[in-house]
Amino acid sequence: MGRLSHKFIESLGMAPNDVLIQTGTQLGKGLKYCAPHFKTIHTIELDDRYYHESKRRLAKYKNVLCYHGSSPEVLPLVIDPTRPTTFWLDAHFVATDDLQAQVQNQCPLMQELLAIFAFRWEAKASILVDDAHFFQPSFWRQRRRSRGYDIAQWPRQELLRATVEEFGYSMRSVGDVFAIEQKEQSHELESAAGRSIEEVAEQEH
Repeated sequence: MGRLSHKFIESLGMAPNDVLIQTGTQLGKGLKYCAPHFKTIHTIELDDRYYHESKRRLAKYKNVLCYHGSSPEVLPLVIDPTRPTTFWLDAHFVATDDLQAQVQNQCPLMQELLAIFAFRWEAKASILVDDAHFFQPSFWRQRRRSRGYDIAQWPRQELLRATVEEFGYSMRSVGDVFAIEQKEQSHELESAAGRSIEEVAEQEH
């Protein structure tokens, strides 16, 4: 599990951008470290209790905007492709979480990525995915650790990598985080442009 902070982002070779968009706020602990280093922060939480508590805790940070809802639905409303943006995607289900929201989608990551890739980015977009171990076969071979998770709802690492490369991005593993960045050469993006977002989403099933 990575720790959301501007120092952690810099340690990955990704300088903080103008905007930070986080999915899966929980209690918003990491955002207090990030607030002084981003002009605007959008954070999205589905669970009622986490949303209201995090909004209360983060109220003093005027550049932090809290949203209550499903991250794939809220992301298109807050993304501005003209502003350099760092994404911290952490909205997936964790079996130890004390959630009030009914978990119908344990892992919205693929839908989140497709929402980001649907934009024609004029500025830099850097994407960080927390808890990379959930997407690796070794996690699912450990029945005790994977109890409570529905494997059908989680994309494998190979599918994630194929999807990000399809849209002109590269993906690398750094500890328990996937770092996804735009490639300097966009020839893969041009080859993907002829395919719809829906076509790529169908690979997940």
